Amino acid sequence: MSKESALISCRKKFEGLNESERLIEANKFIKFVCSKGQSVQWAQAFLKEAEVMSDTELMHSITF
Repeated sequence: MSKESALISCRKKFEGLNESERLIEANKFIKFVCSKGQSVQWAQAFLKEAEVMSDTELMHSITF
């Protein structure tokens, strides 16, 4: 899967979610990618690049 198609898929997954749902989804994503050997910083950078949530929400997603 190319990076662009992964970003599109991520955007679709987050589309229409409210703030709480975005935090839960981001937290699940972060846990998943970390279980596959990526870092929390990598996961946050990917979500930031996908533009699916605000910077504040991103910070809360790792402490949620």
